[in-house]
Amino acid sequence: MPYSHFPTQRHNIEQRIVQKAWAEPEYRDRLLADPKAALSEALGVELPERLRVEVVEEQPDLLCIVVPVDTSGVPYPEAQVMMGVAPMAPLSASR
Repeated sequence: MPYSHFPTQRHNIEQRIVQKAWAEPEYRDRLLADPKAALSEALGVELPERLRVEVVEEQPDLLCIVVPVDTSGVPYPEAQVMMGVAPMAPLSASR
């Protein structure tokens, strides 16, 4: 699988995906209809089967809040990856 020049930190990925969805209405529609496939397309990688991807479009009367995973008791390097503040290992279907 070719190397992806897409950033690997969660907040960078989310920012790029949102910008792409705003700029490309067709991509936004795909992202809402099939978020895993649309994310895989944007990242240029095949996402693991075990990974679930959910996308919610905020509305004027809907506020979306993501509660991060509780990393208490998780070793520091793994906790950084779980919180999206450290580069993740490349995602592949073989994992």
